[in-house]
Amino acid sequence: MFFGAYIPTPTAILDTLPAYLALVALMLGSLWLGQRWGAIHHSTGRNTVKEWVGIIDGPILGLYGLLLAFTFHGAMERFDERRRLLVEECTLLSTAFRQLDRLTPSDQKKIESLLYQYINYRISPKPEAANPDRIRQRFGLARQLQKEFWQEALAGVDRPGAKPDAAALLTTLDQLINLLSRKSTIPQFHPPWQVMALFIFLAMVASFLAGFQISSLRSTSWPHVTLFILILALVTYLIIDLEYPYVGFIRITEGPTVLQHLLETIRP
Repeated sequence: MFFGAYIPTPTAILDTLPAYLALVALMLGSLWLGQRWGAIHHSTGRNTVKEWVGIIDGPILGLYGLLLAFTFHGAMERFDERRRLLVEECTLLSTAFRQLDRLTPSDQKKIESLLYQYINYRISPKPEAANPDRIRQRFGLARQLQKEFWQEALAGVDRPGAKPDAAALLTTLDQLINLLSRKSTIPQFHPPWQVMALFIFLAMVASFLAGFQISSLRSTSWPHVTLFILILALVTYLIIDLEYPYVGFIRITEGPTVLQHLLETIRP
């Protein structure tokens, strides 16, 4: 279902600026905790931190880096797929308008009007993911428009006066409807929330281990610590943001612009 694909998941709740600030605060807290724990460790006169860096820290940080790379790569692939579907949608709409001249003039006007309504619907601002009622209404309208222009096309290709190759319009509209179904399923493809939780947990662990190592130094370089926390938290946040490009700061903004250009091109 269209609506079910856009119900916010637990991970989508993280896609806000306060979530990023909370992530920074948690990482700072983890770093401070690691620094305090390291100081207590040194006060006992036991083994130095450097003796444990390669044994424990290396594999954990390596796992975090590997998960960071794969998660970022997957998020970018899904983000690009959404943009590719937008290009494909515009191509199919443009093709459908060109094929309308194979129908009778009355059928052309009916289907053309419905396609105009569909493009205007696509250009209109999208509701926020946290508003399920508006999302349900929006996709209910999309389904209704699909049903109407499909039924009009079915009747139009069989009407006397239509050209022999008018059935090509049905193929194009069928591809357009299938594409809309694909677009409705893509938002469901995200890493499991358990993976995202592990990803955030490893960011806390990395901060803790960094703080533990800092405790062995005579003084703390806060510019370096601040950059470490801000950049690590930013990369973690951006990966989550890429997974939900309709509710965060990284958004697919080309859609309305491209469709508006298409509308201006095809209008008489």
